[in-house]
Amino acid sequence: AENKTKTYGDNDPDLTAVVNGLVGEDTPNYTLSREDGNDAGTYDINVALGSNPNYAVTTNKGTLTITAASIEGEDFTVRQPADTMYNGEAQAQAVTVTRGDVTLVENTDYTVGYSEDVTNAGEVTVTIAGIGNYSGSVEKKYNITARSVTLTSATDSKVYDGTALSNDTVTV
Repeated sequence: AENKTKTYGDNDPDLTAVVNGLVGEDTPNYTLSREDGNDAGTYDINVALGSNPNYAVTTNKGTLTITAASIEGEDFTVRQPADTMYNGEAQAQAVTVTRGDVTLVENTDYTVGYSEDVTNAGEVTVTIAGIGNYSGSVEKKYNITARSVTLTSATDSKVYDGTALSNDTVTV
């Protein structure tokens, strides 16, 4: 059996074999099948013989190697986290990763890491890294924007006595 490869989630390639030593127009009688499994890894391709009375047949297994699908591929979508306004709390915006109409599962298919500061105003970098049947990584960015604050000082008055007027009352 010839060795084959495919990417996780793709259809199996056609299984084929190379036959040596036949005479004339003889055709061998055999079928090919592969070991069950669809996760990234290596699976045996087996040769099952039918009747070949004129030949002493030797078979050799092949392998089907399933490689992890890269989340950097064109068929993957990583949703951009939305900008958000500063609120004094950690704001690690969630991401969604899809391949076609399949939504991948965080911590099963990918991990998410954030830059150090997800609380204060500034840019946050999100790194999405494939695991298991998925490989590669994608970076997305979002901003924690500064919150607008208005300070209003209190109104006050006094009779001039040579000292400055001061009122420490401020409304936020």
